[in-house]
Amino acid sequence: MAAKYRKISPSIWNDAKFRRLSDNGKLVFLFILTHPAMTAIGAMRGTIPGLAAEIGWTPEAFREAFGEAFREGLISVDEKASFLACPNFVKHNLPESPNVVRSWRDVLLLVPECEARVLHMVRMKSHLEALHEGFAKAFAEAFPEALGEALPKALPQSGTGTGTGTGTGFNTPQSPPRGEGLFDADAEASTAPKRKPRKTQPDYILEDIVTELVLPSWMLGQSFRQAWDDWNTYRVERNLSKYTRTSVKTRFREFAEWGELKTVAAITASIANNYQGIFPAGANGANQQRGTKPIHRIHDESKDWDSIPRVVIDTSQRPERHDQAEPGPLG
Repeated sequence: MAAKYRKISPSIWNDAKFRRLSDNGKLVFLFILTHPAMTAIGAMRGTIPGLAAEIGWTPEAFREAFGEAFREGLISVDEKASFLACPNFVKHNLPESPNVVRSWRDVLLLVPECEARVLHMVRMKSHLEALHEGFAKAFAEAFPEALGEALPKALPQSGTGTGTGTGTGFNTPQSPPRGEGLFDADAEASTAPKRKPRKTQPDYILEDIVTELVLPSWMLGQSFRQAWDDWNTYRVERNLSKYTRTSVKTRFREFAEWGELKTVAAITASIANNYQGIFPAGANGANQQRGTKPIHRIHDESKDWDSIPRVVIDTSQRPERHDQAEPGPLG
């Protein structure tokens, strides 16, 4: 059932993510947030062409504005399943009682099954943890199998990338967003104890960056994951500085232009050659990246060196210098 009412905080206009949207991006986000088909759990069935037709836009114009909200993490989507959701809808529309949570089981049947739906349920559960334990208990009763069986299948796994992504679609499931802001899922600090990360663990999540930048799906595949993990381990072993999130974004954009095969080959060759950075594999690749000239061997067996004229300089007779002053009285 669609939500008859929904809450929208006036502070939305102070949110950094929302303010970064263009006017069209803001309109599309508010349109989806207040759509008549939006359910009480913040998810709905819908397609981009269908939504575009509702407001008289072309699918291309709607997709461009929709992409802004998607990249900011304000909307999650699975186009193949016709699934749309606002990740923090439940956070700003909390249930009034545990019985309302139990009623969500019937609501869930109205939205398509897909990985994005399971991740949306994970966010819902995290928002309920801010309330008393009765709400979390009701959620576990309403969806005992949903998070127990579906979640491991929905989370991105190594080897699931097809290697055919173009970087323009919206089908990559979004991990729960991190950071600060009105629409961030982790705005409230969790009371659960956190495991201390290993030294080789980066301060970012690969899926988050690939999703945020809408990069090709092969960057979530096993081949690239393994190469990138090897590279980070190698940097730790060499005691090199840790990558920042911004530097990783820049590097990943470059990888997207290189393609999967060139990227994996470059990482493997850079480790093998003990480089501090990642350079394209091939002859003199590192020298070209550093802006220096390639070093060529002087001796070449294919050349007839005896046929090359030689210049012989006779140094036995030194020219007389006339620029020296005459010796003085003291010699």
